[in-house]
Amino acid sequence: DIARPLGIPVPVASDHVDPALTFCVGRKSNQLFTPARRYSGVRLVASDLKWKCGKGPEVTGPAIELLLALTGRTSALANLEGDGVEILASRMAGKKV
Repeated sequence: DIARPLGIPVPVASDHVDPALTFCVGRKSNQLFTPARRYSGVRLVASDLKWKCGKGPEVTGPAIELLLALTGRTSALANLEGDGVEILASRMAGKKV
């Protein structure tokens, strides 16, 4: 998150990202920092892990990019693909979809 704007590559272990993604879409996280309305109605699919969540138009990409998007980092959107990306982007921008 902080390394990206500084141009510093940071390898992230998938065994760390998987539980973080699961936490972000869990009930408790919705009360903390990942509003469910941000990702409801889209299907999130990690292209580098066996992780997926939700139903609807797909948002596919590396797990770390999904994690960044779930936590509100709009820079991750450029690294995601699928019909659900536009929906996710609109919600991150505060627009109703």
